[in-house]
Amino acid sequence: ARAAHGGYGWSSLQILNPSRYIKVNLDAVSPFALRTPGQASFERASVPETFLEFRHLLKNFPPFLALQEWEKLYESIPFTSWMEEAATAANDFGLKARFGTYCWNRFVNGERVTDDVGVVKLTCPDTGIYADILDSRQTDRELKKRLLKFLIIRNPNRPNFFALRRFVKKIESMIMDCLGYSWAYGHPLDRDDPAYPTWDGDTQKRFRPHGSKTVNYADGGSLTHKVNRLTATWTKTGMQLFPSPERDELCVGFMSDQFKHELLDDDAEFWNQFFKST
Repeated sequence: ARAAHGGYGWSSLQILNPSRYIKVNLDAVSPFALRTPGQASFERASVPETFLEFRHLLKNFPPFLALQEWEKLYESIPFTSWMEEAATAANDFGLKARFGTYCWNRFVNGERVTDDVGVVKLTCPDTGIYADILDSRQTDRELKKRLLKFLIIRNPNRPNFFALRRFVKKIESMIMDCLGYSWAYGHPLDRDDPAYPTWDGDTQKRFRPHGSKTVNYADGGSLTHKVNRLTATWTKTGMQLFPSPERDELCVGFMSDQFKHELLDDDAEFWNQFFKST
């Protein structure tokens, strides 16, 4: 379903059974191509074509995390000490903590591999708003800074922006001040996810354009990113826009003052596009 939804041309059934893979006949579907009478718009791919396309899918499909199970930590999880620290801090901030195991899938050395990682769900008992968090040292063992990733922050109930902003402020204080992370970030959705429906059923208005952000680079190049209404909402809760540490797009989150100063010392011209030195 992820491959089909992400524009990779494969349905979930085709991934499970690649022999069902169907290729698009561009000559048949293009209004500018010479079409042969009776030519089908779609046709069954040959075995070599299917093999090559499937290898391309495995290699180019981005890494992803998916829930395995709540209330159970697999022995294969790299380390869990950060989870205990987060649970203790959550209790101090009036939040409920729940442990779970996610699988981390990516392409390594010619094949897709999966490892288990630990995740903590932080929930406000009064509003039901929750956040799933992941210590990034589980997916990058060479990290010298403490980075934390938001897998999701969600209000499953009727929209309440002020309650959401209070929740974001609370977890910011918990994560940055109490737990001492250098950077906490997440990637806002840019399309509907059926697993997380909106309260009113309108899944599209949050993805409507809100603006754009152009990022300039030292080599003279630049990249303009679209900013949708959902991303703008997160910035109104107190989060900041940052360049993603994972890919060429924007993320939102929090950053410690010390880490900001270190980045400004390293490349002030670039980072001043996101925050001003003080």
